[in-house]
Amino acid sequence: MLEPADQVCTRLRRNIETTYPDLVTRNQHLQVEVYTVADSCGCDPDAEDYEDDHCESGEDGEALCSKQFLGYVCDFCEAEDGDGPEWKPYGVEWPCPPVASLDFASAPRGSDK
Repeated sequence: MLEPADQVCTRLRRNIETTYPDLVTRNQHLQVEVYTVADSCGCDPDAEDYEDDHCESGEDGEALCSKQFLGYVCDFCEAEDGDGPEWKPYGVEWPCPPVASLDFASAPRGSDK
C-alpha cells in the first residue's frame, strides 16, 4: 500500500528538520529590505524619474521610495515591545539573533599556533 502524500510530506519535513536544522532556520529568517514610504520621502512628485523610483508597494499597499533604503529586518522575527529599529519599531534588524548565532557557529576559527 502506498503512503499518502501528506504522510510523505510530514516524514520528509521531519527528516529535513532533524538533518538540516540550520537550513530550516535560515529559510524562515529571511532578510527583507525596508524603504521610506513615498509620501514622506521628500522627493519631488513632479520629477521626471519619480515613477521609476516610487513604484514598489509596501506591506500596506503604499508606494515606497527606492532612493531611501533604511535597512534590513528579519521576515520572521518580531520585536513585540516595539523596541526594534527607529524606522521599523516592531521589526528585528537582520541578521536577527538566530541567523547571527548560525553565522557565528559556522565562522572559521583562527589556528591555535
